Amino acid sequence: MAYAENTLVANQISFKPGGQQPVMQEGFIHSKGQPQPMTLPANYSNLALSRLPKGMKQILIEQGLYHPKLRPIGNNPKRKKIGKPKGVDYCCQRILSLQKDFLEEKGKQQEELESESDIVLFHLYFHCEFKFIEYFWEYIKYELRGNCDYKMEGLQEHVPHTFSNIPISTI
Repeated sequence: MAYAENTLVANQISFKPGGQQPVMQEGFIHSKGQPQPMTLPANYSNLALSRLPKGMKQILIEQGLYHPKLRPIGNNPKRKKIGKPKGVDYCCQRILSLQKDFLEEKGKQQEELESESDIVLFHLYFHCEFKFIEYFWEYIKYELRGNCDYKMEGLQEHVPHTFSNIPISTI
């Protein structure tokens, strides 16, 4: 999914501050009920890093979720139990991605459509019964089975009529 440049996306954040990561919009620390800037302050102790994007470690420290044994990304290769902080996961990136402000982010296309009062629905790829077009075809097939004599002439007669009488609630 494509996101706007300043969207909160955990896999675009470096473990350390600065670097090639984008400057992201302000987040929110829900446990403390306060906003969380995603850049270091202008009066930061290391002036070379002031106003640069924060790293995952700093963001998690501010949220009270950092643990020294956390890996920046990926799984623990030795599969050791190191104690899941707050019962979430072993990896910093995963913990960040599960925070409410990161989960609530929307893709660029979805934001544009919703700004014009459109509704965007995402469906699972392999479950066609959840797609609205399937309700449409299900209705067509049901009506044709009940009103058709199973000959080509009957089908040609009933298909246009069935299409024109589909209730809007079905689509």
